[in-house]
Amino acid sequence: MLHPTMSPSDLKAWAQRHRVEYALSYPAKMLLVPTSKVHTNWLWVYRQNNTSLQEIITRQTAHTLEEASTETAPLEFQQAAIQYLEDMVQNAKRAEQDEIELLDQTAPNNPFLKKIWDNALKQRTPLRQQVNPRSKKDR
Repeated sequence: MLHPTMSPSDLKAWAQRHRVEYALSYPAKMLLVPTSKVHTNWLWVYRQNNTSLQEIITRQTAHTLEEASTETAPLEFQQAAIQYLEDMVQNAKRAEQDEIELLDQTAPNNPFLKKIWDNALKQRTPLRQQVNPRSKKDR
């Protein structure tokens, strides 16, 4: 379970288990919209807009404006980063369902398209072992 101030190794292990490790490097500025107006300036005042989600989650929590610094992260940003990662996992699950439905469709009759279809399926198997599919919402 994700929580603010969790250790970097625990966060990385969670991300690996859910195959969203790549998202840990996403910048904090992506979290601007869902955060509170009180702490939004933290990104700019302390030049944290490119700080990774991993750092945001694992830093000490700033509960007040006085606690906010380059070494801490506002609780709202930590919660938004956690929610972002959890949403990615849920979107990937939805995308897997969409992909299963797509794979249940019959292959095209056209020999040229059938060859492309078969090739895509061969490439898909090793790819899915490392990366989740993306949902329509994530595209």
